[in-house]
Amino acid sequence: MKKTVLIFIALCTFHLTISIAMSAIAHSSFMAEYHNGQGLWNFSLDSFNYHRQALDSYEMLSNGEYLKWWNTDFYRHTDYIGLMYFLIYPSPVSFAPINAVAWALSVISIYLISMFLCQKDQRLSGIVAIIFGLWPSNLLHATQLLRDPFFNLGVLLLILGWVAMLNGHRKIVYSFMAAGGIILSETIRAESLWLLLFCSFLATGTIILWKRQAALNALLALGLVGLFYNYPAITAQAGETKSVSENSNDNFDEAEKIEAVKKQLKASLGAEYSPELDKNISTWFVSHHVWDFETRKNRLLVLAGEHKNGLNAFLTKWLKPWKTTSWLPAIIEHQLFSANGYRNGFVVWYLEPGTSLIDSNVIFRSINDVVAYIPRALMIGFCAPFPSHWFSTGKTGGRAIRALGGMEMFAWYILMAGFVIFLINSPVPVYIKTWLIIFMIIMILPLGLFVPNLGTLFRMRFIYMAPILIGGGYGIMTLLKTYIFKDTKPAHTYD
Repeated sequence: MKKTVLIFIALCTFHLTISIAMSAIAHSSFMAEYHNGQGLWNFSLDSFNYHRQALDSYEMLSNGEYLKWWNTDFYRHTDYIGLMYFLIYPSPVSFAPINAVAWALSVISIYLISMFLCQKDQRLSGIVAIIFGLWPSNLLHATQLLRDPFFNLGVLLLILGWVAMLNGHRKIVYSFMAAGGIILSETIRAESLWLLLFCSFLATGTIILWKRQAALNALLALGLVGLFYNYPAITAQAGETKSVSENSNDNFDEAEKIEAVKKQLKASLGAEYSPELDKNISTWFVSHHVWDFETRKNRLLVLAGEHKNGLNAFLTKWLKPWKTTSWLPAIIEHQLFSANGYRNGFVVWYLEPGTSLIDSNVIFRSINDVVAYIPRALMIGFCAPFPSHWFSTGKTGGRAIRALGGMEMFAWYILMAGFVIFLINSPVPVYIKTWLIIFMIIMILPLGLFVPNLGTLFRMRFIYMAPILIGGGYGIMTLLKTYIFKDTKPAHTYD
């Protein structure tokens, strides 16, 4: 226990040192093109918004408005950032101690998971934990004001708890880890709840079938989650979106402005400007009247720059209503319809010149569209960004961040090959390997479907790839022992 505490303190100290160094650079003129000069780095643009919200929380606390601070509509973690600003100083570096604790606990969690999956190999587990902690994008993001470090910790606690119980361990702490991981993850990203619950129910069923001695622990974990949440009755209206033509009777005194935009697009598109495109542009302005004219105009011009000659095909698909199905339960279709809103946002409302999108022309307007895209989504979810993206210039981080992402993806490809060896050669029971694979697919597939922004996909996917990091490390070590170090010792049996 004393050794574990010392390791935890050392990890926190290391992370604090990195955070302070990053903050110092971000307050200087050094590498000025990569930060805002006030402690925040451009590779984590969400931190800018969280910082603004935290400053509002700081003002509430400074004015003694404690209830107002607690009841704000901000992300909960920005309230805690504001609290650290209030307790220490209103600067991003004040949140570094909290980030350090989350990062250190994550490193320890990955070590413990690896111990379960790698026959209690302390050396290999230590190497995996170090690689995880020093993984460039993970470490850099953990120094900012992002939600990711806390979500990552929640997911790792969930994996640790369920892997332990899948191994038949009955310590009650693993039940609390699994339940706490779900609760922490949902607190950070509410949309993850149902996916994590599905994986948890699957783990519970597997435990009941294969490791009955831990069945009560698994049921306890689910019970703890049930106690925490007051599950509402979900009545799903199956996403019946009105056709945009139903809004066409709205009258706006914008005819001259719309004609000016059409004239501008005619000049840029030339012969590609067709009567059908002209009609789609008119419908675009009418159907999105909740936005002011300049916003609609700006979005349309950005789309024209993104799709060029494909603008008409994009608008034709975009302006179609969602087509409901009769074969899918309404509650599932409603969830998919809601998730599709993320993709809509990325390909239209958050699109900016230079944004790193993949398949920005793909729009879903039915479940059939979603299903047809699943093979491509799996490839994107696990393997993007592809080599063609590695050496281009990114909008927020420039060429350096893209190159770093390319190096990380190359490492992931190697680890994936090692993971295949783990699946074939490791004595870990097949049912545990199967659960790990299903867990990754369930969590990563929605990202490939609904998050076409490569930077966001890259950041959000990282923690779900933890089994590949661990299993890949095992597979690579197996190859090294077999062909490099010529290890002739018999393999350990799985415990």
